[in-house]
Amino acid sequence: MQLKDKDYSRLFREVDRKESSSVEFEMIWRKANRKKWTQKYSQSLKYNLALLSTLLILTPIIGSYLVHPFSNDKSIEASLLNGEPVIQATTQRKKHEAIVIGESSLPNGTILEASLVDARLQTIIREEEILIGKGGAFSLSFGIPEARKDYVLLLELFPHTQKQSVQKLIGRKGENLYNSSQVAGVYHYFKDKELHTGFRLYGNIDRELINTERMMFGSLKSAVP
Repeated sequence: MQLKDKDYSRLFREVDRKESSSVEFEMIWRKANRKKWTQKYSQSLKYNLALLSTLLILTPIIGSYLVHPFSNDKSIEASLLNGEPVIQATTQRKKHEAIVIGESSLPNGTILEASLVDARLQTIIREEEILIGKGGAFSLSFGIPEARKDYVLLLELFPHTQKQSVQKLIGRKGENLYNSSQVAGVYHYFKDKELHTGFRLYGNIDRELINTERMMFGSLKSAVP
């Protein structure tokens, strides 16, 4: 049977009453058990220090997974954040032509929609698909119906029209395009009641700027879809 602390105190008082040596008895008992207490305390301290050291080592690692749950150099999102612009293009007006020339880091087989519209952006005059090849470079020209009018050339990407290998990079609904700082002209649209994210670039085809190359531009990325 193991005695509790209050039982030891009662024992010391009883010895003191009979033998007048409880101080010596208690001192001897404390010394005999001090080593056991020291060992227990030392073991507990070592355990706590080991646990604390482990937590200190693991905290940055756990934190990185909380901030970037599955990030790695080969992740889909990283490929859109590698410093290369997703697309860059310029437009140029000839007397009877509107020309777009550009290059892209989008994967082989990506489909872009090119449209020649009136200056008020209300009527589509010509439209055609551009298929991105292995090198990423592309070009297209439209005939201008009236030389005395101004036009705008649009370049658009719709995620829902892309093949699976392209959607793997940009996201099935274009969510990776929205998250990437490399994408200009991000905009949102609905397809089958689902919100999608694509991009749209504009290029002015003005009659006063014949043979002048101009960089296509996009609207500012919205903060919330």
